[in-house]
Amino acid sequence: MSVGELRGAIERATELAAEGREDRGLDVIFDAIDNALLDGQFSSVDELLAGLDPADLTVTLSIGVLCITLAAVEHLPTREVFCAKLRERLERDEPERVERLLRGLERRNKSC
Repeated sequence: MSVGELRGAIERATELAAEGREDRGLDVIFDAIDNALLDGQFSSVDELLAGLDPADLTVTLSIGVLCITLAAVEHLPTREVFCAKLRERLERDEPERVERLLRGLERRNKSC
């Protein structure tokens, strides 16, 4: 799966979330990223993460991106940057939920 196809999946997921079908949007993200990771396309997923801004996604979709990429964290250096951006957003918009939402999504015993 190309980076363009992965970006298309993110766009489709965002559209679904805007239509009130966020659960289906998560399915789209999980399917696309999981397939790319299973095919060993770590660089494509990493490039996607590098250009992805959590401010453009719902919190749920952003958490979904972190969840589906957790198993491949060692192959995705820009995941940590995405995670840090999400943490900043949450600290600004929903500070009471930051630690609870990001728990378990850390890298090498570091939180996002």
